[in-house]
Amino acid sequence: MCADDTIARISDRFARRDRSPLARRYDLVDRANLFLVHGQERAFLRTLVREGAWPLGARRILDVGCGSGHFLRWLGALGAEPEACHGVDISVERLERARQLAPHHHHQLIDGHHLPFPDAHFDLVVQRTVFTSLDTADLRQALAAEMRRVLRPEGLMLWYDIAVPNPWNPDLRPLASGDVRALFPGMQIRLERVSLLPPLARLVAPWSLAACHLLETLPFLRGHLWGVLRHG
Repeated sequence: MCADDTIARISDRFARRDRSPLARRYDLVDRANLFLVHGQERAFLRTLVREGAWPLGARRILDVGCGSGHFLRWLGALGAEPEACHGVDISVERLERARQLAPHHHHQLIDGHHLPFPDAHFDLVVQRTVFTSLDTADLRQALAAEMRRVLRPEGLMLWYDIAVPNPWNPDLRPLASGDVRALFPGMQIRLERVSLLPPLARLVAPWSLAACHLLETLPFLRGHLWGVLRHG
């Protein structure tokens, strides 16, 4: 199967999920999803402050796999300059929605292998649950190399992705810490497990968010890797 066919298949899978009843679990009114999103946001803010990347100001930001642009709009609310916010995705439908909601941001369609930006262009490059949706090693390696290429020498790359298998979603390809390090050889990488396992969060959150916070303190119940990557 050629690269274009692979991207088309993945994009079609996203489109089918967006049209299915399962899409409701990614709505912010869903208590489990809201709990997980807020956890990501807290980790992101802690990292920005710790790594000296706060405030955002005019730092150039790239959201790889931006979808409908929620994350970039959140960054705008945190003070990121609109002209500095860039998002790329392989889904035409999701990008159209992103442009409607934030026409002042920059959104571009990509082929999954190349990023249409110069070398060392961004201060901050972010990917969230993108790589586990890429089901070929070549595609993951190509995108990782492109993310590294467009990151400035003093820039910061943030990684958030699934680390454990989900038996209810066989399309996902979890990546352990060794997989991440293999994708970005020579980079300085700090990884930690975060986020309550989503199936468990969906079971518990409708009854008690406090219980979700308590369960999330147990490392073996965390299902994602949060990573901070810098050029070596």
